[in-house]
Amino acid sequence: IGSSPGFEDGRFETAKMMRPAASVYNAAEDCLYFVDSE
Repeated sequence: IGSSPGFEDGRFETAKMMRPAASVYNAAEDCLYFVDSE
């Protein structure tokens, strides 16, 4: 996700995370969520 670490919400191409910890797919919303541990 993104090209460098940081904190920025956004689309897959622009979002930034420090330490990605998990991902969850919600089929009802057809949406993929990511969780940052920091």
